[in-house]
Amino acid sequence: MEIMILKKEYEWVLKILNSSINLYQIKTSENLFNAFINKWDDEISDEKKITLFYEFKKNKLSKCDEIGFSTFKI
Repeated sequence: MEIMILKKEYEWVLKILNSSINLYQIKTSENLFNAFINKWDDEISDEKKITLFYEFKKNKLSKCDEIGFSTFKI
């Protein structure tokens, strides 16, 4: 059951990131991601955390490119 909740929360964080239209909103989604990781710290293995971190970072960089922010501004 907790795995489904964890997955839905992560999908929600990605949904927030993907709906971002400015740098402030991207930063907010990054804060949500960090809060998500902290909340589920005891339930997620270190390997899974690394995977989630890189997946989120990849999505964040893609979103920055999409809205015209260079990675040097982040």
